[in-house]
Amino acid sequence: MALAATMNGQVETVAAASTENHVVLDSQGYDLVHTGEDASGTPDVNTVYISDQAGITASAAAGSKFVLQAGWSITIPSDWRACYFKTAAGAPTLSILPKRGR
Repeated sequence: MALAATMNGQVETVAAASTENHVVLDSQGYDLVHTGEDASGTPDVNTVYISDQAGITASAAAGSKFVLQAGWSITIPSDWRACYFKTAAGAPTLSILPKRGR
């Protein structure tokens, strides 16, 4: 699953992993959805940690990050210019959806 280097209003599906990854964002605003599956469609309910800063600790420890459980979604603030994501285990997929009408 290729990862877009820069989001420009398109829909993207990416796999989280124990190696931190990121996408560069435009000012569109995006929703991020934890699909609860890996890229092959197998259930994967591992937690994904999301931040606008690199260096995420993939644990429930305090820090500047969102904790995204399977089936949950968050709205990425439109002032974020990057979205970093990481998981402690597994490779659940995230759907990145542009906010329309902005």
